[in-house]
Amino acid sequence: MRKILTVILLTVASLYNSQQHILIGDSQTFYIKKHTKEVHQKKSLCKVGIGVNTLNKLLQKEKIDKNITNVVISIGVNDYYKTSENTLNILQKLLKSKYPNARIYIIKGSRGWGNVKNLTEREVDNYYNWFREHKMYVLKNSIGKGDPHRDSYNYRKIGKELDSLIKFK
Repeated sequence: MRKILTVILLTVASLYNSQQHILIGDSQTFYIKKHTKEVHQKKSLCKVGIGVNTLNKLLQKEKIDKNITNVVISIGVNDYYKTSENTLNILQKLLKSKYPNARIYIIKGSRGWGNVKNLTEREVDNYYNWFREHKMYVLKNSIGKGDPHRDSYNYRKIGKELDSLIKFK
């Protein structure tokens, strides 16, 4: 009986440990990673100043990884929240093909600074509706208003939300 219980526990532990949760996208990933214990930044897919087109090009080079169970993406602001539907469809297809067992989480980007200084929260939300409509989970917490290039309370809220979602998924 003890042997069977040990085998079961080891199997469950190995399944849990084989799950991988990655964070990809723009420069905000560097701040988000500081506040999550569950999600790890995949540096080859994290670049300063990138938009969806560049992320798609980077994803094309990736190998298929069936061990990735969650992909978290911070993207949108560098495209000024105006990515074409075709480009977004390519992103979705690449994510499904490269990470076939993953659930996709999207982090809403910033506004109120630089080239997005005049955007309203509603305009930013409209951009992320596409992701919702395509079965991706958009986090409740966003990077928010203001320059996102320094650590902030919003990043801590995002990290806490991610850890909670992934731990209890």
